[in-house]
Amino acid sequence: MTPKAPSANPKAKSATTVPEIEGWTIEWDTHCMVRGSMTRRLEPKTMRLLQYLIERAGETISKDELIDAVWEGTHVEDNAISRAVSQVRKAFDDSSRNSRVIATIPKRGYRLIAPITWPMPAAAPRQTRLSLVTEPAAPHGPGATTDPVPAEASDSAVTAPDTAPPPDTDDVASSPHPVRIYKPRPVPTREMLPTLVVRILFLTVLASLLILAFWSGRRSAEPSPVAETQAPLPGQPLTSLPGLETDPAISPDGQRIAFRHQPLGETRGQLYVRQIREEGLLQLTHETADHRNPAWSPDGQTLYFLRSDDTGRQLCRVSALGGQVRVVRKLSRGPQGLVLHPDGKRAIFSQVPENSSGSGSPPALHLLDLEDQSLRVLTRPPATGTGDQRPAISHDGRKLAFIRKTIAEHQDLHLMNLEDGPSAPPRRLTHDASFLAGISWAPDDSAILFSSNRTGLFGLWRLDLDAEKPRFLPGLTSYDPGMPIIRPEGRGLVYEEWFFDTNLWRANLEEAVSGEPGGSPIRQVSTHWEYFPRHAPDGRHVAFVTNRSGSPEIWLAPADDTTSWRFSQVKPAIADAPSWSPDGSRLAFEVRDRAGSRIQIGARDGSDFRFVTPADSRARFPVWRDGDRLVFTSDRSGSWELWQTSANGGPETPAERLTEHGGWIAAFHPDGDRLIYTRFGETGWWQRDFATGAEVPLALDDALDLGAISPGNWQVRGRNLYFVKRTQPSGYALMVWHLDDHRLRTLCPLPHTFGLGPAAFSIGPTERELWFVNVDRLESDLWYVDDYELKDSRK
Repeated sequence: MTPKAPSANPKAKSATTVPEIEGWTIEWDTHCMVRGSMTRRLEPKTMRLLQYLIERAGETISKDELIDAVWEGTHVEDNAISRAVSQVRKAFDDSSRNSRVIATIPKRGYRLIAPITWPMPAAAPRQTRLSLVTEPAAPHGPGATTDPVPAEASDSAVTAPDTAPPPDTDDVASSPHPVRIYKPRPVPTREMLPTLVVRILFLTVLASLLILAFWSGRRSAEPSPVAETQAPLPGQPLTSLPGLETDPAISPDGQRIAFRHQPLGETRGQLYVRQIREEGLLQLTHETADHRNPAWSPDGQTLYFLRSDDTGRQLCRVSALGGQVRVVRKLSRGPQGLVLHPDGKRAIFSQVPENSSGSGSPPALHLLDLEDQSLRVLTRPPATGTGDQRPAISHDGRKLAFIRKTIAEHQDLHLMNLEDGPSAPPRRLTHDASFLAGISWAPDDSAILFSSNRTGLFGLWRLDLDAEKPRFLPGLTSYDPGMPIIRPEGRGLVYEEWFFDTNLWRANLEEAVSGEPGGSPIRQVSTHWEYFPRHAPDGRHVAFVTNRSGSPEIWLAPADDTTSWRFSQVKPAIADAPSWSPDGSRLAFEVRDRAGSRIQIGARDGSDFRFVTPADSRARFPVWRDGDRLVFTSDRSGSWELWQTSANGGPETPAERLTEHGGWIAAFHPDGDRLIYTRFGETGWWQRDFATGAEVPLALDDALDLGAISPGNWQVRGRNLYFVKRTQPSGYALMVWHLDDHRLRTLCPLPHTFGLGPAAFSIGPTERELWFVNVDRLESDLWYVDDYELKDSRK
């Protein structure tokens, strides 16, 4: 089929004209979408598909026509079009259900339905009055007295002001550059009543302006990131293999890059090397093991790396030209991260101290002499944390930066002088309590580069050693970057580009007993993260956490999957771990910010929000004992223990300590006389008898491998304890243990895409329905920006 000429649409513009859709400026030449300081890059074919849909806006375009127009007759599978459309939707934070941008017309093709704004020549300004007639929006959030805003209004008018569509008009003028808005005809549905559409659009605009004014006021009080003043630089993919490409390491001469590739559907990765400016890959490892964190020797001839297999974990080395892999030293368990000292004679990595007692000792950084094999402990992380990882040594070999994790989500940069060792405490550089996805040094050792979601979404940041606060790295077109590395000569940037999407899926347990639950995504699926589902006691609603509104908040969805709306309003803090009161009238949840974490309670209708623990309480994982008492975990005593406080009190209300030997995530026995809980860094369950105060292990089947149990993924429902167990080689199974007769059985296998993490599933009150977190997409590539130069913009 020959595609129609673009001129068929009288509103279509040339490729040099820059349109806007939902506030995003579409830049054809750089394959970028820009909105304020945010930039999202599309693949060339994906951008061409978007361009063609814009040229034919409002028309239904068949797949054959898209293939002819975008792939120019090249034979491709249908999933190539679906993938490109999915990438466009993700860039706009859109979805295939209730789409705002691209609608799928069953058995016919696709149609662009979003309004398009085209710039008009400045020489022909025209003033047009715009009259907005609105109705007041229903209050929502703290202090609200009515029901929460429905999903259709909440998603746009309350939670996503920066993606609201333009007003419902054909011509709008603004100074100094008037614009013309082209509205393609909408996809007709039964629900699209004209009056309702106009009202929703008007409410959206009004709410957007109010929220924008609020955030503008906030931002004016803080220095603006330098990134907003620098045009984005186009990058190019260094890798595009299916799966994950991670752990980039640039050779000392700046010409080669080593990295790890983990194919789709596998849990182990191999190491590769390629030239930065030339095509071709050299595979260095081939063993049935997981290979991570390549580190170059100073002469560029050898690569050291970490390898994990069935026998354990080892530090290994291999020639940069390939050859036999040699084991340097066997290691204990530990997280990611390996660096080589600039002298080439010492290696730094993280592992649990070899002389530690008990399974709760967190990993610490160690320095290994590669010649005499002597090992020295460099750091002593707090026992209540999850350890130190991802070391990065300065080019002069004197300073060591690393990530310290106080709890899984609380990560901050720390710095130490390498020769000090554990005798001197490290200097804490950040107080963000955010996720960190890689760190490295500037070529002159004046600053540390890192990836973080410290402002809600992941971005690249620079922290000068003589500065108090990090600054956003300018000039990138990345959507979700990680592990930034500057070439040794100071020009050229390599980083990881991630595509990560988790959604909530629902399955019928009765149907799943005979096999893996097929399930289906809930209706309100998004292109962001959804996790930590929790059914209400009556089963009518499910609370969950999502960052679809910019940062993690608590949202509610009816169990019949008709709509969803935002419950919490804590941005820029993070909401997590929702827990329903026994009568379902209230929700308790965590609020985490840079000061720590505390517990907040709110009524189900989105009103009467208040804190019940102080700001410095470091309180996590609330669970209701009854309508008057809450149990939570805190390390205020020096170790993670379970505490109890009044659900009707305030931050000043004293809390009672319940455990003496450790407590992490808790639930109550259905009889109400015992507390069932886990301990931080240990396997298995314990129970505390409220009558005697005794803390004893909960005896399960002796044949059960407790080490295979996913920590945090368990729930008491009815008289059963449900939990997730890892199976070989990389699967998961939902297990159930009856609290009365102690029968243990496998309920059903779980998909290999099951999303691990605390509370990745929820069982409905009838024990017939399962909601679980599914990783719908997890990919990463390595990208390179050739013209990127790290400059000190403060000068």
